[in-house]
Amino acid sequence: MTSTRYPSLTRAGLTNSYLHTNSTTHQFLFGAVAELLDNARDAEAKQIDIFPTKDPSLRGGFYLNFLDDGRGMDPTEVNNVVQFGKSFKRASGDNMIGQYGNGLKSGSMRIGNDFILFTKRREKMSALMLSRTFHDKEDIESVICPMPVWSTTTRLPVIQEGGKERHKQEIDLMCRYSPFKSESALMKQFDKIEGDCGTLIVIYNLKLLDSGEPELDIVSDRSDIRMAEMDPEDQSNLPERVSFKAYASILYLDPRMKIYVQNKKIRTKRLANALCNPMMYKFSSNRFKKRSEDEVTKTEHEYNLAEGRARELESTSRDLEKKFGSGAHKSSNTADRVLLRKAQDKAKDAREIAKSRRSECDTKRRSLKDRKSLDFFFGFNIENRRYFGMFIYNCSRLIRMYERVGPQLSGSDSCAGIIGVVNVPYLVLEPTHNKQHFADNKEYRHMLKAMGDHLQCYRRDAKDVMRKGGIKQFWEGFGYLDDDWSQPPSSEEKYERQRAMKIPKVIQCDSCLKWRTLPFQSSQVGKDLPEGWLCKMNPDRKHNSCKCAEEIQKFPEGEFRKEQKTKEQRQAEIKEKMQKMQRELNKVSTPDNKSSPASRRAESSGGSRVRKQKVASFESDEDDDDGGLFSKSTQSRLGLKSSREPTKRSRAVPPPQPRSERRERKVRRISEVEQPSEEIRRNNNNSRSSARKKQKVIAYREDLGLDDDEEEEQVQVQPPEEVLEEEIVNEDVEEMQVEQKEDVEEEEEVVPPPPVKQAKKKSNESKQRELQLFIFVKSEYDILAERSILVN
Repeated sequence: MTSTRYPSLTRAGLTNSYLHTNSTTHQFLFGAVAELLDNARDAEAKQIDIFPTKDPSLRGGFYLNFLDDGRGMDPTEVNNVVQFGKSFKRASGDNMIGQYGNGLKSGSMRIGNDFILFTKRREKMSALMLSRTFHDKEDIESVICPMPVWSTTTRLPVIQEGGKERHKQEIDLMCRYSPFKSESALMKQFDKIEGDCGTLIVIYNLKLLDSGEPELDIVSDRSDIRMAEMDPEDQSNLPERVSFKAYASILYLDPRMKIYVQNKKIRTKRLANALCNPMMYKFSSNRFKKRSEDEVTKTEHEYNLAEGRARELESTSRDLEKKFGSGAHKSSNTADRVLLRKAQDKAKDAREIAKSRRSECDTKRRSLKDRKSLDFFFGFNIENRRYFGMFIYNCSRLIRMYERVGPQLSGSDSCAGIIGVVNVPYLVLEPTHNKQHFADNKEYRHMLKAMGDHLQCYRRDAKDVMRKGGIKQFWEGFGYLDDDWSQPPSSEEKYERQRAMKIPKVIQCDSCLKWRTLPFQSSQVGKDLPEGWLCKMNPDRKHNSCKCAEEIQKFPEGEFRKEQKTKEQRQAEIKEKMQKMQRELNKVSTPDNKSSPASRRAESSGGSRVRKQKVASFESDEDDDDGGLFSKSTQSRLGLKSSREPTKRSRAVPPPQPRSERRERKVRRISEVEQPSEEIRRNNNNSRSSARKKQKVIAYREDLGLDDDEEEEQVQVQPPEEVLEEEIVNEDVEEMQVEQKEDVEEEEEVVPPPPVKQAKKKSNESKQRELQLFIFVKSEYDILAERSILVN
């Protein structure tokens, strides 16, 4: 029904419901507003103005204007706006913030239900409306976007495909579903764009809260846009999440665009220059591969297309050469020769493009093994120490803020008050579509861990710049007289002076947009600089003109060094890990695991005497120390506290028994599997060879790294009784199989061994999982034991 309506108008190829779904990617409202600032920055705008216009007829009572002086767009580029996912910025280099061709649609639809765009470039002016209100009222599912065009000089309509009827229909829809009710009112919006190019975006029918008020508050502060129903005095709210002015001031790592909100200029800043005692650390890693692999895949695809195109044109060229290119078939027709020459030129150009793509593909393949480098900046936030964490930028655009790393995660005061800054290139980490996170979380976490390690290194290096009183006296010197970190610094003049001396004032010229570092002036402490500050106001004569080159900010470079841990610290870490593994074992211990050996034998099928391993038997018991993995004797060997004195182990190993005796003993033991009485079990245990057990003990202690010289110093460590019994029974069965084969060859009659599978199977799958868990924990424990020996 709706597909036949407005047939001559441009369609976006998407449904109306997608507009709402696409807008929900922005949970952070200021992030949606920032999408429009990103477009202006990518368009090389020098200034953008954000201001409201009251209109009681609209939902929310006003509409929001975004006016920039960038390059603007021609009608072709305006048509690409509604082509979701299409963006020319991908081929323009890594300095572009936008990459997905979706920011304008998702950002504007998150702020309001409708927007209308006015843009100008040289001789043509274009408008475009994307309205959910229009589609809802007209009950149209496919997205329709009116897009009229006018001449800049004559201000008359430019007739497009569809003729005057299309233009009239587009104007009619815009007047019905926009704040501008006539064509002349639409034309007046172009007058707001000064110069030959620029763009104006009007967002109306704003989103509302449950209370009926707009999400954006433009009334509380006439020089700012704030989040409605968020108390700015609430210290749990970060200032950048309450005030758009605070968020926009740090939105870009190197701001090159003036931002005005409600006709008030935002004082942008370079975050790294606003820190006390800043220091830079270089970091490189070869684990950032996802983006490089994607680029290689993309380049290989482009090469395959170019190679296929070149082969096709070369084949066409050869066919024309055979037809009338040379010899007896050489054509005298000029048109044929021209056609042949064009085919040859096209094939040559296509081959050159294919070679270029091949070279680019090879270069990117080799770069997969290259280490990616990042620069970490750290410094103290002495302006307000309660706000600290890592600020992660991508292509100089803020993605994550106040990310806690390393010691900051534990709430320790050792690294509190420190801010870190890093700018991640697009080829290292790719941001998500809403520019609020990174696509590859694994590589992102790897970077955060590296920042945590470097943060601890910076904290150790920063001790040199602190006073003898330590960290407390350091903060007291800047006016933090209270131990409560939520309290702001003192406003006394001596403390303000101290803070001003430690952080140089860096400001941007309002004319040339260059950044200047001002020398310290005691008369300017506590005073704000004028809004339209210019280079000629700089007291530094070397940089008091817009013609002077911008200063390159240099930071002290630190050397990353891992912290050397003491013997006590390493023993404490080992103890903590052992306790953690003990807790994990306790979790998997079930009532079935804690049953007696007799009850476990009764539950086993076929009366098998092969003991089932249980995790609970390895738990340490305060009243009974059996020398298990987590017993007091083992902890004593690791240098931990133990109430038991070391005992000397016995190394006496009796000679091996004759083969006949060993065979009789094994046959007797295997036959007793069918007679699980208490007397037989007791006799069987007494007859078990102590030499075999002692051999297992010796091997077990050698695995733990104990030497002969440590006999008097270390505690006797034995593997659990059930591990020995399990291994002995299994070895007996295996030896019986080998001996049976030998006896068959010698034509001797022997007792056939019982099936091995009955001795190795678990009664159920849960016990198999518990056995696997025990094997894993035991291997981890052995590693800790070896580390403990090295520490000792």
